[in-house]
Amino acid sequence: MRCERCGEKVYGDSYFCPKCEEEIKNMPELPPEEPQPYNPPPGYDMPNAGWKLLSFCFPVIGLIMYFVLKSDKPLTAKALKRNVIIGFIFYFVLSFLLVLIPMIFFNGANPGYDYYYKISFFANRLNFK
Repeated sequence: MRCERCGEKVYGDSYFCPKCEEEIKNMPELPPEEPQPYNPPPGYDMPNAGWKLLSFCFPVIGLIMYFVLKSDKPLTAKALKRNVIIGFIFYFVLSFLLVLIPMIFFNGANPGYDYYYKISFFANRLNFK
């Protein structure tokens, strides 16, 4: 836009000419702004600790949530998948150790008569009846 008096170029939404200080009367009307749709912030898809803890403690639920979220929130789904795998491995190793250690130290899966005799012997010594 140019000043009507001196012809100087006027920038932006100035109300006065920068050269002759004449008031600019013919300011163009700005079109009304259209409402913009909501765009979530860039970190919106970042998985939080709650999802990670849920998928580790309850791997089956985490696996279901992985399939639900993999198209909408790929980063969250990827973190869920990783924690589901870690959770399954952890629970497999834990259950294996809870079965294997008693088998090694108590002479197999079926402890037999000696095991029950030892328990009753210790119970009698502690005055449990």
